[in-house]
Amino acid sequence: MNSARRDGLRSIYRGYIPAVLGTVPGVGMYFVSYQYTKTLLETHSNSKSFMIDFTAGLAAEALSCIVWVPTDVLKERAQATGMTPSITNIIRRDGIRGLYKGYGATLASFGPFSAFYFMFVEQIKAGIKQVNNRENLTLLELVPACSVAGGAAALITAPLDLVKTRIQVDREYKSVISGLLTILRRDGIRGLFRGGASRVWFAVPNTAITMALMESIQSRL
Repeated sequence: MNSARRDGLRSIYRGYIPAVLGTVPGVGMYFVSYQYTKTLLETHSNSKSFMIDFTAGLAAEALSCIVWVPTDVLKERAQATGMTPSITNIIRRDGIRGLYKGYGATLASFGPFSAFYFMFVEQIKAGIKQVNNRENLTLLELVPACSVAGGAAALITAPLDLVKTRIQVDREYKSVISGLLTILRRDGIRGLFRGGASRVWFAVPNTAITMALMESIQSRL
């Protein structure tokens, strides 16, 4: 609210446009990559292990980050500086690598999130199917399943997300490991989970709406 009083209501929505523009291609690549990798692994291994869901989640994040990372860089810089940067300006100043600053950290953060999310949600869905003795789940069943899986994955990976954000906006942080050690040394274990509650509260409705809706649509195709 202080930002809104000082800079106006527009300050609350800094980084909104880059985030929206990257959402559609990012989400599309995310789901296609997950399903393709999962099907490929199940075909070659002739099984449906939870580790397949975990691995397919990692692969989906690695590929979709090609879109997500530049989008996230633009959003974070807009929020940190108060101005909306352009892709051209970033490339001119830092080269193509500037657009992918924090790619490794982003993958280290959201890769495990996606891996744990898909591992959790597939197990929860399997349990619901077994109890109800039917293959397809309703949207009302998918929403709580996705919410629980998203919240659990967000909590587990909160320290990695914190480091990823600091790498993108602070030149002091050079890598995931050194960032984790720096925060641990300065702020202790609690410091690693700073913002963790907010991350969980964001992940729960986000996965409840986005993931449940996408899964519901996919099951009807």
